Amino acid sequence: MLVSSATLRQRLLEGRKLLGDGAIGTELIALNVSPDEILLQNCVAPDRVRFLHQRYLHAGVDLITTNTFGLRQDGYWHKAVEAGVSHALQCAQLTERPVGVMLSLISSLVPLEIDFIGELIERHKSDIAIILLETNTDITQAVRAVSKLRSLWNGLIAVTSHFDVRLRMLDGTSVEEAVTILNANDVDILGANCGDALDLFPEIASLMRQRTRKWLLFQPGTGIKRQDRTPESVAPQDFVRVGIQLYENGADIVGGCCGIGPRHIELLYQTYFYSKGGR
Repeated sequence: MLVSSATLRQRLLEGRKLLGDGAIGTELIALNVSPDEILLQNCVAPDRVRFLHQRYLHAGVDLITTNTFGLRQDGYWHKAVEAGVSHALQCAQLTERPVGVMLSLISSLVPLEIDFIGELIERHKSDIAIILLETNTDITQAVRAVSKLRSLWNGLIAVTSHFDVRLRMLDGTSVEEAVTILNANDVDILGANCGDALDLFPEIASLMRQRTRKWLLFQPGTGIKRQDRTPESVAPQDFVRVGIQLYENGADIVGGCCGIGPRHIELLYQTYFYSKGGR
């Protein structure tokens, strides 16, 4: 059952803690998909993409993310993005409980593809719950993308950024500065994803919660091995420990990024939500 943006907003206003999904890209890479062909899977291997969405839904998530985060590739980017949205919406629609879909986009592409994105939003505006601008490394690009999207979409917009071990974005913006800037713009949900280390996220959550009353979304990654650019391995129990800390430090939505898969998400659901008597 699809949850609209308005319904999801109401759930957040009621103080509901929500569970997001984990990575799509690194899960596909684990199935021997080339990193350059992750988006292409929406077109050439749709069953594989839908299977991953279904695994996260089985794990108990409230939100699934479209497999649409990727740079433009000549000839198929538009088709792959449209297919990625359709796969996620179809999987959520077939689920008995309420599930929202997050449309994942790269901020730098939004101004370049605003006509296509506008058409996409118009076709699916009653079905998409959140437009997610994720893995931001340049705060100016994020703000510009939000401005472009807000002219087309009055639903929930989330901006999550990549912070390094210094708790700064690639452009040098600190966590505190990012919150101040985004607070002044028409953003509904702030947060962080990816990152250089899992254990950095509870501190980021605490810093953000001290400075904003907006909803917070965190999707920690496991960190990257510098030699081959693959994610570090992390035990599901370690992810759960961090996930619970994030909720305790003010997060409204917790999911995972690179290296975090269905097993991690399912254990967080079982540990955190079961301990509170379910939803």
